[in-house]
Amino acid sequence: MEAARLEFGDKGIDAATTRGIAERAGCNEVTLFRHFESKMKLLAAAVQETSEEFIAACACCGDFSGHLREDLWHYARVYNDALERCAGMTRSMIAESRRRPTLAKELIGDVLNPFHRSVAN
Repeated sequence: MEAARLEFGDKGIDAATTRGIAERAGCNEVTLFRHFESKMKLLAAAVQETSEEFIAACACCGDFSGHLREDLWHYARVYNDALERCAGMTRSMIAESRRRPTLAKELIGDVLNPFHRSVAN
């Protein structure tokens, strides 16, 4: 998954290749197709895993002090750290959402809804 995220993040969705992903992962391209069947299914798996990591990072902010300013500052740092860990995939998905909004909607779905609920809480 890390190799896929790096390839998609560095090259974008259209320019990324399964061959490039396999080379980064140190495996055979056929192995990728056995597990994922297609580049788009591999992309969907990478987006899903990245989304789950992002949501988990934002959900685990620790104890809140009860002081709004401090808690929002803490939450913003956690959110920013999570975005930085997923920076390449985030950039690729933002770029794709403008060109192919249906694909972005299918892949991202409602990823941010849990984050928005946790901020509200």
